[in-house]
Amino acid sequence: MNRILLTLFMAVCALVSQAQTNPMAVVSKVEKLSGKTVVQLKWFAGDFDAFKQLVKEGSTVERVEISADQDPKNANFDGATKTVIQPTKTRLDKLDANLESTKRLQLLLEPFLAESLQDNSEAKNFAFALAVLDCSISKETGIVIGCTFTDELVEKGKTYAYRIRVKNAPDGFISVQTGEVTTYPKIENVTLTLDRKNTVEMRWQARNTKAFGYGFQLEKSLDSPKEGNYLTQTPYIPVRSADEKADKDDSFRDEQLTEGKTHFYRVVGLNYFGEAVMYSEWQKIYIPNHVHAEIYIDTTYAKDQTRVIEGSAYGDGKPMNINRYELHQSTQKDADYSLVETKIYSDSVFKFTVPMLKTGDQFYYKVLAISKDNDTVASLPSYVFTLDQEPPAKPTMLTGEIDSNGVVRLSWQAPSDKDLQGYRIYRANDKREEFTERNKTLSLATTLTDTVRLDNLTSEVYYCLKAVDLNYNNSPFSDTILVLKPDTIAPVPAMLSTPVVKDSIMVLSWVNSPSVDIKTNFLIREQGKVIDTLKQWSDETISFEDNRIIAGTAYNYRIVTADKSRNASLSESRKVYYEPGYRKAISESKAVYNISTKAVDLTWVLPQGEVFSFQIYKSLNGGKFYLVKTIENGSCTTYTDKDVRSAERYSYKVKYVLQSGIHGMPTKGMEVAF
Repeated sequence: MNRILLTLFMAVCALVSQAQTNPMAVVSKVEKLSGKTVVQLKWFAGDFDAFKQLVKEGSTVERVEISADQDPKNANFDGATKTVIQPTKTRLDKLDANLESTKRLQLLLEPFLAESLQDNSEAKNFAFALAVLDCSISKETGIVIGCTFTDELVEKGKTYAYRIRVKNAPDGFISVQTGEVTTYPKIENVTLTLDRKNTVEMRWQARNTKAFGYGFQLEKSLDSPKEGNYLTQTPYIPVRSADEKADKDDSFRDEQLTEGKTHFYRVVGLNYFGEAVMYSEWQKIYIPNHVHAEIYIDTTYAKDQTRVIEGSAYGDGKPMNINRYELHQSTQKDADYSLVETKIYSDSVFKFTVPMLKTGDQFYYKVLAISKDNDTVASLPSYVFTLDQEPPAKPTMLTGEIDSNGVVRLSWQAPSDKDLQGYRIYRANDKREEFTERNKTLSLATTLTDTVRLDNLTSEVYYCLKAVDLNYNNSPFSDTILVLKPDTIAPVPAMLSTPVVKDSIMVLSWVNSPSVDIKTNFLIREQGKVIDTLKQWSDETISFEDNRIIAGTAYNYRIVTADKSRNASLSESRKVYYEPGYRKAISESKAVYNISTKAVDLTWVLPQGEVFSFQIYKSLNGGKFYLVKTIENGSCTTYTDKDVRSAERYSYKVKYVLQSGIHGMPTKGMEVAF
């Protein structure tokens, strides 16, 4: 009971948040009725005793006109327009006592109409919370209680102060400006999610609507949006615990779902007068057909060159909604399953026959039952294996090198087989000779260190290897590789031709080294202390176009040729000074008309190089550009043209001259129109 009271009182606090300084909370709205401006008021007592006085004694509404910035508490209510609201019983007695709605109101108001009530603060607080909440979401309840008032005798554009008076209770005050009718925000960020396949969770952002109302009507329809179908018989009122944030999104969970249907939802916010005035957009969510069955694999066995997986689907009394079965397999129990076969549903009993691709494989199998909307129920994994008679795949990417001490270091990539025991490594001095095994034990390491003699006339050594699995099945031989003994003689250098400039591109060509043991070539470019590698090749490439050259720069090109023993040679260098006679235009510039100075301001960024001067060119109404200013300041980045007139169209270009006398290209025309 205490927790219910807590959540109810948190909702009531939204209505009477000023309870300590203004126990009577008053809300208002301005609307148009038959072309007339009308003010509606509603007030809420701050505690049980004040609410009881409101019910038993009625209330008085007083109105006076005030200035827009005046505090209604300081208004002079002498001579105010007064309206007396009779006690609640005068209206309650006029209702049909046989109606359920009347019985509910009588039950709701009974604690306040009774002459005396047991002095139980918890019971009083509970009765007060229920009454205030019901009043905040029900127009009819507010009318019967007598805490609403419609003022039709107001003038548009004026400001009024209202005072609500209840005997033996603090007064309530509010000021109302009638210039504009009351508008209400839209309910934003409505989302729908399907939880555990059987519940739709609606969430929406209500922090912007709390000032206008606290209750909601939640509309729902199937197949298309339809108004008037509500998820709850009475308005929904979100409540929060003391530990939850006040601006937390509101939510509601709908468990009455129809599979195979599109569900439409809309959130409708109620103002404190109980009127539907705030709406969200319609949102939709499709509820898929779910599988209502459990799947079991009963039997698995190997037969000839196949594996057989059999089982059944067991329903829960509802239609099972199975569209198809899928068989999945994996080498791991709980991960990395892949589809093997699909069968269209015809019976609750299923059977899959899987070809055995090789002996010794081991798989976990799952059977999935899937609805037409792809809802899935899976069986537990079932393990099947056979005796291994298949050799592993051969090792790949065998590489090796010999250092100057005759030490050979080999490495390779292991095959993907999971049951490897190790490798057998073989060596020969000639591919036509018999290979001899170099290791005495099997190891899973993918590297080996061997030694060879260097004091002989043979420069070549050949290696290959096999993989061996746990059942001693041997793989085919890997590819045989040639490993050269150390070579200390540098290769013949390449011959680099004189570079040629074509259309701002440096074209280079060369003749490759004739040495037979070339591993790679590098084309390098030196620019001062900066060295760039422009290209690396090991094929028959004989040319390259360098398009990253800068005017006014000296370059030195060379080719480095390296052989398989890491000996390298340098070609003769080719020095070139690239000077096209001009420089690129300034990269960034703009012209803007300055309204305050009635002039055109030009700005630009400094180009590369030492600038001697800048030249400003101008064109009027699309005419020919002419020089208007030469600025002999190499660090200048601005110019202001005051010689402009309205209704004219101007274009500008900026050009620079380097200290060397070389000119930069002019910028593109910068047009300024008035």
